[in-house]
Amino acid sequence: MTNSRINILLKFCLLSVLVFFCSCNKKTGYDPFEVISHIKARGKLRVITDYNSINYFIYHGNPMGFQYEMVSSFASYLGVKPEIITCNELDKAFKLLEDNEADLIAIDLFISKDRKNKFDFSIPLYKQRQVLVQRVPDDKDSIRTMIKSYLSLGKKKIVVQKGSTFFDRLISLQNEIGDTVYVTDDPENEEEQLIEMVAEGDIEYTVSSQNIAEINNKFYHNIDVSVPVSMEQNVGWAVNKKAGVFLNILNKWMVDFMRTDRYRQLYAKYFIYPASPDIMQSEYHSLSRNRISRYDKFLRKYSRLIKWDWRLLAALIYQESGFNPDVKGTYGSFGLMQFTPETASKFGLLKNDSPEKQIETGVWLLKYINDHFPSEINNLSERIKFVLASYNAGNEHIFDARRLAKKYGKNENIWTDNVDLYLKLKSKPRYFNDPVVKCGYYKGSMTCRFVDDILARYEHYKKLVKY
Repeated sequence: MTNSRINILLKFCLLSVLVFFCSCNKKTGYDPFEVISHIKARGKLRVITDYNSINYFIYHGNPMGFQYEMVSSFASYLGVKPEIITCNELDKAFKLLEDNEADLIAIDLFISKDRKNKFDFSIPLYKQRQVLVQRVPDDKDSIRTMIKSYLSLGKKKIVVQKGSTFFDRLISLQNEIGDTVYVTDDPENEEEQLIEMVAEGDIEYTVSSQNIAEINNKFYHNIDVSVPVSMEQNVGWAVNKKAGVFLNILNKWMVDFMRTDRYRQLYAKYFIYPASPDIMQSEYHSLSRNRISRYDKFLRKYSRLIKWDWRLLAALIYQESGFNPDVKGTYGSFGLMQFTPETASKFGLLKNDSPEKQIETGVWLLKYINDHFPSEINNLSERIKFVLASYNAGNEHIFDARRLAKKYGKNENIWTDNVDLYLKLKSKPRYFNDPVVKCGYYKGSMTCRFVDDILARYEHYKKLVKY
């Protein structure tokens, strides 16, 4: 074959490869080689984590969890915001990652050979064992029948989470013990739910990661988690195959972060001195009671007046007062919704009025603000942003920003990337001295952060607390 024909063949092969990748990108809109570029462009790190008493939950209106705080720190390092995707089904979580619907799985994933064939993993966060979870009998005679070693698992029926490495481990144990273990993988319930089922007598046994098991053992006193069924295994985060640059950045951050006091404090908070058992028993824990605050019934009642999701109203109140009706703010503001004396007087609210009265009055204020915006702002999610911004800054500053947006070619009826930009610019002389501005200087970045923080918290509440 001549050199010219070889060159033509090589070019054809290269063109075929390029066409293949282009078609893949056209289909998915995502190139695994460029994960970090996509994250930076969208300004969000899309992270899958599971909803349990360690990784991610709401307590007294505040999102918490080891994995949640870890990924929040990583997102901050990247200069983006975390977008949490809750998924307690491991097969579904891996499918989302495979389909490029997420950038990262931040769950306690045992790093196995089979998993490494399909996905790449971070450096280990820590090591832990898989342990048997069994119920402790009430009488002493029955206690003698409890399993003391995994060698006694023959003929036992064990239910484990579908898609977990627990299933594979128990199957491989059969060769070690020379007997059959009857293993069922449950597609409906995850680790903590299965532990609860053991505690309540619905199933006899399950297998769990050591961290989850030990935390739940402090909550359910009638279970035993002392029998390991594996050696210590590495636990880490999963990323898409070939996301090499992103994985390198993640690993570098992990190495540095795990040397910090912040990481040591996080680890101690959730694993060494965990408050989770006490927190889980609180009526304001999203896992145990599906509640946000002691005022939920009032939030549900009065949010109907403005046709808001009560969890959005809860996010606003948390931002204003942390659900403390006695808190006093700057310039004399007070109460759950931080009324200024002038606004309180206008709406007939007194400082010693009940929390219910404060919430009711706050809702009427929100309705008053909403009614003053034109019907042209007809996108509900955008309209909510305008109302929240006005609640913080007052209508006139927001109207100024709308007029500036219109003058400079932006959409005055869209908050995001339009009016919010000009509210921030109201701190600059060129803009607060503009003839269309009626209210002068304003530090709009604070209000934009106020809106963003409330909406971010609302997203947490929607994921973790039922409507």
